Amino acid sequence: MRSDFDPMAATRAALSSPTRHNPALRINPHAHCIVPGGGISPDGKRWIPCKRGFLPPRVLSRLFQRLVLEGLTAAFDAGQLHFFTGLSGLNDKAAFTAALAPLRRTDWVVYAKRIFAGPKRVLAYLARYTHRVAISNDRLLGMAASLALRVRAELPRSSSMC
Repeated sequence: MRSDFDPMAATRAALSSPTRHNPALRINPHAHCIVPGGGISPDGKRWIPCKRGFLPPRVLSRLFQRLVLEGLTAAFDAGQLHFFTGLSGLNDKAAFTAALAPLRRTDWVVYAKRIFAGPKRVLAYLARYTHRVAISNDRLLGMAASLALRVRAELPRSSSMC
């Protein structure tokens, strides 16, 4: 290996799609992310791959958790994060900090795997996922005094699912 090789010097990027609901329209906050295994060299002329196993899922979990919570706190402190209606109480610093406390104690789950069908298939999947509409016309069954929707049944949880 060359002595000037430094994977951390590479310009890295990631693509993330936050999601709030599962197919049965139950609240299930999560994100789908694409994180390339490397980055562009500082001179912009080559790809610098990271070593296999560079960030194991457990490490990635804790890193992602820390970065998200630090980002939320920084946005709140800079006055860039605002809450309205039923969440307006979180505009108070003590309430916001208390709301984040359980998120700091919870183990976040990262499921990471290598792409198996090539980058184009991964991006096509993510595009379909991000452009799906939870309440599409084919789910609308009727509307009178209330709205009737068709939702997909949830699978029963097993002990191996997170």
